[in-house]
Amino acid sequence: MQVQFEAAGMNASQTPFKNCDGRTTMNFYLAGMRAATEYRAWHAIDFSGVTFAGAPVNFLSGLVSTSTPLSVPMSTPLPGYYGMLLQSIISANPVATDLAGNLMWYGPSGLSLLTRMRSGGTFLGISEDGSKDPSYQTFREFDLAGVTIAETNAQRVCDQLIAKGLRPITSFHHEAIHLPDGRFLVLAGSEQIMHNVQGKDSIDLLGDTILVLDRNLQVVWL
Repeated sequence: MQVQFEAAGMNASQTPFKNCDGRTTMNFYLAGMRAATEYRAWHAIDFSGVTFAGAPVNFLSGLVSTSTPLSVPMSTPLPGYYGMLLQSIISANPVATDLAGNLMWYGPSGLSLLTRMRSGGTFLGISEDGSKDPSYQTFREFDLAGVTIAETNAQRVCDQLIAKGLRPITSFHHEAIHLPDGRFLVLAGSEQIMHNVQGKDSIDLLGDTILVLDRNLQVVWL
């Protein structure tokens, strides 16, 4: 089963298919809609290669207060296909717009950077604030509605590293990706005060640590 939806003058969209188990209700996130716009949605069931469509339901999408950066299409007319631009705006809500710059989705606040998304509608993001301690430096996976699926912070990772006799980290930055086996590859920062290596004064040396975390956000490699 999937859900299909459309608005007047726009191409229809659809969710990925989910298997019906015959016992529980089916729930779907609908994303990629313009604000304050009339839509209609209906379910479609694929049965042995034959698709059966349900009765459409009409609804008005909600208002949003999130603004997007000013954009101007570079080609006229716009391409004839339906496309999305996912924008990771530093230290602001990540947003998705259509090719004309209309807001179609926005993610949670409090992120420094949205790094990746994957099929199925989950996203990875990091939050970095150099004025705060490692417990405020976070790595998070969340869904289309901004609901957190998994989250950890640099202090929790430090606790694991120190217990293994390894160098701690200070934060997460720039990149985090899903690996094919469901684990996470995350780039982190490290720091050490060095003495007598560049003149008489002490220097603050900054470096990178590459981490692999399992689905429970436990360190399995660095």
